[in-house]
Amino acid sequence: MKNQKILDLYAGTGNLGIECLNRGAKFSVFVEKNIKTFKMLKKKLEEKQFQNSSKVFCLDAIKAVKKIEGPFDIIFADPPYNYKNISEVLILAEKNNLFHDQSLIFYEHSKNQKPLKNIGNLSNIKSKNYGDSSITIFKLEGV
Repeated sequence: MKNQKILDLYAGTGNLGIECLNRGAKFSVFVEKNIKTFKMLKKKLEEKQFQNSSKVFCLDAIKAVKKIEGPFDIIFADPPYNYKNISEVLILAEKNNLFHDQSLIFYEHSKNQKPLKNIGNLSNIKSKNYGDSSITIFKLEGV
C-alpha cells in the first residue's frame, strides 16, 4: 500500500479506501452518489484526519470517471449487485487514463454473476468467491 493512489468507486462507508490510507496509501479518492452516505464518509475522513490525503465526490460513477484525474494504482468497484453498467464505467475509466499498466481493479459482484473475462483492455486475472460475493481482479493488458 505504501505511496499508492487509490480509487474507491461506489464507496459507501469508505472502509476499503480508508483501510488503504491506514496502511500507508498516499491518496484515496472516494465516489459515493448517495448524499447522506457522502456526508457521513466526509465526516469520517475528517475524524481520522485524512482530509489532506483524500477527496470525496458525490457523483454517479459514470460522471465521476469523466471528472477524476488518475492514474490510480488500486481501484475498488463494489456497485450494488443489480448494477448493469460496470463495463461502461470501467471502459470510460480506461479511456480517461485512470489506470496504468500495473493498476489492479477489484470488482465485487454476486457469485451468481458469471465473472467477465475482459472489459475493454482489462483482462480478468483472478476470480474468487467469498460467501454470496465474488471478487474479480482485472489488469490492463496489451496497451
